[in-house]
Amino acid sequence: MFRKWGGMILLLLLACGCTALQPTPPPVGRPTPSDDPLVGTYRVTGTNPDGSPYRGTLTIEAQGETYSLIWEVGNTLTTGVGLRQGDVLSGGWDCGVVTYQIQGDGSLEGVWALCGERHIGTERAVPTRPGVQG
Repeated sequence: MFRKWGGMILLLLLACGCTALQPTPPPVGRPTPSDDPLVGTYRVTGTNPDGSPYRGTLTIEAQGETYSLIWEVGNTLTTGVGLRQGDVLSGGWDCGVVTYQIQGDGSLEGVWALCGERHIGTERAVPTRPGVQG
């Protein structure tokens, strides 16, 4: 009797596409932070909208579908949020925006602007990770 009902239940499960033998597909999503090539610390050099140069660091951390951007220039620490679409990383903070073009060597070439400014600044960010050129 069990064999008859067991076979019918198995046929019913198979017909519905339900089976314990069917493998579960791996999860799909963003790379883990350790796999994300944007994550890390960068040396930055740039030009302010008034033409004066600056140097500092940029730290990028993965935050789900977004990035945390942390700039340290002189004694100023600025935090923002970033979004990546293809080979472009865009970010914003307080009253500023930046757009970086992601280069083949892992460096970032960007332009930025502040509210109320008529001119833009430029920035180059080079990864400090070992083995990365820049």
